[in-house]
Amino acid sequence: MEKTDDVVKISLLGLQNAGKTSIIKSLKHEFEEFSNLEPTKGVNRTQFEIFGQNLFFWDFGGQKVYREKYLKYEQKYFQNIHILYYVVDVQDRAVLEDSIDYFIEVIDKIKQYNPKVITNILFHKWDPPLNGEENEMEEYEKHKMQFLDKALMHVSPETPAKISETSIFRPLSIVKAISRPMFQKDNLHQRTSTLLEDFCKRHDFKFGFINTKHFFELGRYIHPNLEHKPIEKRILEFEKVHKKLIYEQPYFEKRVEKIQFMSSRFVIKGTGKFYLVLMIFGDNHGSKKKPESYEKVIIEAKNELKKLYESIGLNNFKLR
Repeated sequence: MEKTDDVVKISLLGLQNAGKTSIIKSLKHEFEEFSNLEPTKGVNRTQFEIFGQNLFFWDFGGQKVYREKYLKYEQKYFQNIHILYYVVDVQDRAVLEDSIDYFIEVIDKIKQYNPKVITNILFHKWDPPLNGEENEMEEYEKHKMQFLDKALMHVSPETPAKISETSIFRPLSIVKAISRPMFQKDNLHQRTSTLLEDFCKRHDFKFGFINTKHFFELGRYIHPNLEHKPIEKRILEFEKVHKKLIYEQPYFEKRVEKIQFMSSRFVIKGTGKFYLVLMIFGDNHGSKKKPESYEKVIIEAKNELKKLYESIGLNNFKLR
């Protein structure tokens, strides 16, 4: 594939059964398909279009026969990779050394064709412990450190690897890990998250998220006293149950259990097109704000985001 300004080649590599395809399914919101996944044969390609750029996710099958093929025809498979996600099954101790060896092989090959490749290592299946067995998490951490101890020295110091722990039981952990490297231009994800944090503190919100229609994350804030997992779960449930209303109405609010959700859709312009974006805030139970004031707060948030995005010129916005 030739490198162009509007094409981003994103590769997911790792051993078989590492969970690469489940990550793609999470990005597509196809959670119901997790139980029916079969091993990837060769390479599956999935395309997203956002902010004027075409994202091509290459999901590389991890079986040995395919891994040998990629390495044999390295130029065909490894040239023009802009972003690499290497997926490690943190639960499978038996194949950890094989995963380390394969990472070293592919990163050394990829760097030959793109020395500035953005490298991300996802320690996948970092699932909640069963029956409160915290020693499982300790094992995950040991496996992670063992991998990093041997692998990081092969990553270019000019573009250090980003490390994430992901789980299909926490789909937003996957969304966060995938989104941040793509929105690194002008530190967009970090600047949006900082804006959300400041806004939430001023208005007594407990969390705030901004996602694209395709479920990529532009920014997030969760109050430090809150556990991320329950909040992420509630946001997914809120969006799933009320998705039709959320995207039909410019403003939508709903109390679920003890949280008052407020959402708003809006558009931002990039490379001559308009793109739909969703903003969600969570208000703590017992807030002093009156329901009729929510819409004013949403409008204020939109205006602040508009200023931020205009300051980095979204008319010429690039993901990387």
